[in-house]
Amino acid sequence: MISPHRSREKEIGFSSNTLKKTSRLVHDPGMRVRVGDDLSPVIPGDPAPGGKTYRAGQYAPHVDDLAISTFSSAETAGILPSGLPIFDEEGNIDKDKLDNWNPSMEGLPVSFADDIPVYSSLVVTSVLKQLDEEMLSSLNLSIMQAPRVMGDFGNYIVSSRTSGENRRFSSVFYVYPDFYKFIDKPVVPKTPKRESGLSISTFMTFHSLGHVVFSKLSFDGHINEVAIFVGGSGWTKSARADHDKGMFMGRKSTSAWYRNSSHRFLTELSKYSPLDDFAQAFALYYTSSDYFQKVDPEKYNIVHKIVTRQV
Repeated sequence: MISPHRSREKEIGFSSNTLKKTSRLVHDPGMRVRVGDDLSPVIPGDPAPGGKTYRAGQYAPHVDDLAISTFSSAETAGILPSGLPIFDEEGNIDKDKLDNWNPSMEGLPVSFADDIPVYSSLVVTSVLKQLDEEMLSSLNLSIMQAPRVMGDFGNYIVSSRTSGENRRFSSVFYVYPDFYKFIDKPVVPKTPKRESGLSISTFMTFHSLGHVVFSKLSFDGHINEVAIFVGGSGWTKSARADHDKGMFMGRKSTSAWYRNSSHRFLTELSKYSPLDDFAQAFALYYTSSDYFQKVDPEKYNIVHKIVTRQV
């Protein structure tokens, strides 16, 4: 199952060779990297200290310094995922713990590439630990660092791909260089009624994993469950007058699906395609279940059965 922006990745030359050339973001502290270089953790126009912005050609900050700053502001805002093993007894970020932490220590049935920055691995791991272990094992998942790519809804945060080659399901979750910028950007802020807020990076990690799970359903032959979800959302391949082409951020979906204009969707991105509709539902199931149940209890029950492996 391919999500709408995959053709764009192919168009701009996204390949395994591209990954090998530009994937390493953490540069040698002794090597001076300039803003605009492939290894720079920031790009021209990104916010800089003192209310300024980074300019092309100037020396770039080290990604570790940016990561710690981002984690600190996310902690202050109350939107870091719970259980991250990087804080000392006083609740401050422990640099030694951050440097020494490795995702392999968590015992997840997932492989992490060595060049993924630790802050990205931490957030992704915190999401993976919330999934059912049996489900996670079935996804045959690898986590890889991706190159910086401009375009398509701004810079990428995360994406995923799946394969059923030789009748064996496998999936890859790509973490993009700008992932750290969204760790302290809230989708939902911390409130007196909510113990922890929700960051964009965390939500989009769940979203991208939702694409993988939807593809796995099709691979396993759970066509009835897929059809129930798609039909319940009012999606159809018939270009009827009362149906609209999926839209998000001013762009029409490249899929062949049309949505019922009178149907209520969970989010704006849910309207883009059946794939994004499910991915958003999957993410909301784990992050905002009360909202999900209130807005669409029928769809919530469908996702609940899938997540709890009752299909």
